Amino acid sequence: MGLYFLSPGAGVRAGNAAAILAATGAKEIHSSASAPAASDPRLVALGFAAADARTTSGDAVAALRASIDAG
Repeated sequence: MGLYFLSPGAGVRAGNAAAILAATGAKEIHSSASAPAASDPRLVALGFAAADARTTSGDAVAALRASIDAG
């Protein structure tokens, strides 16, 4: 039988990641580390893109990593 891992997620940000790891004992977390992204209005009008699109942010990932490393 395989191993299963439960990773805390939903709302994990740089400001709370270290506390979540400490409180749960988890070794992994899930975070979108996202920021708003511009959508092409033509694609939104045709239903091919969301008006409130988000994309992974390198700055958010770096802040998350720094927060975890600082513990």
